[in-house]
Amino acid sequence: MRRFIPIFALLGTLWATTSALADGAYEAGAAAAETGDIETAVALWEPLAASGDARAQYGLGMLYSQGLGVRSDFEKATGFFDKAAAQGHIDAQFALGLMYERGQGIGQDAARAMQLYRSAAEAGHPDAQHIIGAAMLTGNGLALNEAEGIQWMHKAASRGHDQAILTLAVVYGLGKGVPEDLEASYMWFLIADALGVEGSTLALERLRPSLSEEQISAADARAKTWLSERE
Repeated sequence: MRRFIPIFALLGTLWATTSALADGAYEAGAAAAETGDIETAVALWEPLAASGDARAQYGLGMLYSQGLGVRSDFEKATGFFDKAAAQGHIDAQFALGLMYERGQGIGQDAARAMQLYRSAAEAGHPDAQHIIGAAMLTGNGLALNEAEGIQWMHKAASRGHDQAILTLAVVYGLGKGVPEDLEASYMWFLIADALGVEGSTLALERLRPSLSEEQISAADARAKTWLSERE
C-alpha cells in the first residue's frame, strides 16, 4: 500500500532543514568574521542575505559600514541595514538610524533616525533607549518630556548602559525631571564607579560631603543590591 506524506508535514520538514542549513552557514560566517577571514564570511553571508536572512544582512551591513575586510561602502551598508531593519532586526534598526542621523549612504534625516531609534528602543536596544531618553530630557530631536526621558534612561541603565547610569546620577543630583535626591544620585555614581565609568570617582568625592553617614550607607546598600541583581 502506497503511503502519502501530508503536504504540510513535508513542507515543515523542508523548512526545518533549510532553516538549519541557513543557521549553519550564518554561524560559520560569523566564526570566520571573528577570526578576520572576511572573504569567507562575505561568501557565506551574501547568499543568505539575498534570500532574506536578516542576520546576514546586518552582518554585511556592519562590514561595509566599517570597511572591515571590504572596501567601505555606506550606500551598500545602508541597503543591507534597511532590509534587515524591515524584518525587525533591532541592531539593524539602530545602525540604520545612525546612517540617517549622519547622512551616510543616504540623505540625512534626523526625524527618520529618531523613528528607527524609537523602534529599537521599544524592542530593548540599550543604546537606542539612551538616545531616546537624552532627546526627551533635552528636547533635542524629540519633544521635551523629562519624565518619560528618565524612564528611558532607567530602561537603558537596567541593561548596564554606562552613560544612562551616569545620566541618572546627574539628573537626581540636579533634580531635573525628578525631585532632587542626593542619596539616589550618590547610588548611581557608586554603580557607575563600580562599572568603571570615567569621572564617577571624582563625582563621588565631591558629593560625599553633602550627605550624612546614614545616606551614604543606604546608597551603598542600594548600589550593591542593584549590581548583585545583574550579575
